[in-house]
Amino acid sequence: YTLDAMRVVQGTMQFGRELYFNKHNSLKTSVLITWAKSEGLAKPYLKAQNFKYTNNDTVWNLIDTDLKGAGLNLHWREYFTRGQMDKMQNRLGAYAGPEVFFRFCRVEAYGTFKDSTMINPVKFTKDGIEAPIYRNLFLGFIGYSVGYQKALINDNLLLDLYVSGGFFFSKYDDEHGLTQRRRSPMVDYTGPYLNVGIGLGYQF
Repeated sequence: YTLDAMRVVQGTMQFGRELYFNKHNSLKTSVLITWAKSEGLAKPYLKAQNFKYTNNDTVWNLIDTDLKGAGLNLHWREYFTRGQMDKMQNRLGAYAGPEVFFRFCRVEAYGTFKDSTMINPVKFTKDGIEAPIYRNLFLGFIGYSVGYQKALINDNLLLDLYVSGGFFFSKYDDEHGLTQRRRSPMVDYTGPYLNVGIGLGYQF
């Protein structure tokens, strides 16, 4: 069982379990649960985003953004360890393999608009009352990962370092087509993607 430490600061818990099919091949299945609050641990991550919403040709900047959602990650691994080794040792060392994931997020935020003629920004309202904006965001990734898994304390604690590259896509349910205008650090990004991660695990 593993926990992706890098995603914790993004307000996401990624729990994984690795199932072994033979000496050198496994499938790691991970569940992602997102609960990122603008005033919580994920505050720096959310502030780095640039969420926007277009309504009646007006582009609103989204502030006080919260993300809630879930996802699934599948990663096929082939370990390069060779020789006569027991099952536990075969879980260690360098590996590589294809990876895919799908994720859904509910975006909740307040909107503001300000142009050069305004002194103070205008707030997004509904029926004359300031109201939050809700959007559904669908995310996906297909690519390839390489990494190295090492045993630490009593051979039970695992440290998993990896790099993955491929294509990342995102789409809002109220927009046509994939998002095209974002930079790669943004969660609502579409395009080539490179990711570095650290996983912590415990093997029984």
